[in-house]
Amino acid sequence: GVTLASAAAWKRHVTNSSCLWIVAFYREGCGHCVLLEPELARAATELKRLVRFGAVDVERHRSVADAVSRRSRERGESKL
Repeated sequence: GVTLASAAAWKRHVTNSSCLWIVAFYREGCGHCVLLEPELARAATELKRLVRFGAVDVERHRSVADAVSRRSRERGESKL
């Protein structure tokens, strides 16, 4: 997967892409995030020809998480 650590990285990899993306917004030490990680890794392997996977650490990259969250609410898009 791709670590999306900046607004520029988000735009370059996700916004400007014609591919379908699944992006995990996680926090280090979050129990649910820890449980989800191996499942996402398995899905990334199994679906690598269909979907691209990325991740945003919401504590370290708050500006990316906030911008995506705001945009998703405005458009009614789903978030993971």
